[in-house]
Amino acid sequence: MMKKFVFMGIAALCLASCAAKKESPESSELKIVQAPARPVIGGEVREIPRAVIYKMNGDYADNVTIEVDAQGDIVSYPAPQDVKGMEPVALADGWYLSRQGVSSRSVFTRWTYEEYAALKAVPSIAQLKAAILPAAKITELITLKISQSEALANPAEIIPEVNE
Repeated sequence: MMKKFVFMGIAALCLASCAAKKESPESSELKIVQAPARPVIGGEVREIPRAVIYKMNGDYADNVTIEVDAQGDIVSYPAPQDVKGMEPVALADGWYLSRQGVSSRSVFTRWTYEEYAALKAVPSIAQLKAAILPAAKITELITLKISQSEALANPAEIIPEVNE
């Protein structure tokens, strides 16, 4: 008997909450309000990173690079798990397309990509400094007008663009 009253009470509440909406003269017009688009997370994208190609003064293409500042202090270096598949792409005329990201402040380490990826932990700053190859230098560096993904999609067309 109690269940009947509870059920009837719930049914009555449901019916009471249903109502027909009255059409007002204002609601027949569609109003569009346009708010400026804003990114939900992060800031606006101002520039897509562009592809970088470079030449070296020796055979260091398989060596991991790290970044140093003007005083030679290490400012950026990858974790071992970050270098897998980041070897540069060999192009014509001694040029290489960077996948890791190189700059005029990049220096080469003694570690190959394979050796560095096999490390169990990130090397200390002291270990990184000791691993720098002082004679290894980037001799030419060009930032292209295309993104890295565009360059990787068609690396054969990069060198003609540089020679133009």
